[in-house]
Amino acid sequence: MVAMGSSLADRAWGRDSAVYRVAGVLNVVGGWFLTAIVACIGAFIVAGILYYGSVIGLIVMIFRSRLLVDTQRNSLPKQTTSSVARATLPSR
Repeated sequence: MVAMGSSLADRAWGRDSAVYRVAGVLNVVGGWFLTAIVACIGAFIVAGILYYGSVIGLIVMIFRSRLLVDTQRNSLPKQTTSSVARATLPSR
């Protein structure tokens, strides 16, 4: 915020674009708050599953996360070693 104010004083950008700069900063800060809220809700859900489900909840969470990882791996296209080698070689 200080850098934005000083660049306005130095006339690095005009007053007409200042509104868009401030709106951009508010969007970024709002994104931080949204991320924090989602993280707290997710932590609350995991803590609740572990607290009320105890060992069974832990086993179910481990099984579910393993299932999600396996599903993701199977959905990715398979690459052969030749296509990987071609991707890493520099082109001339």
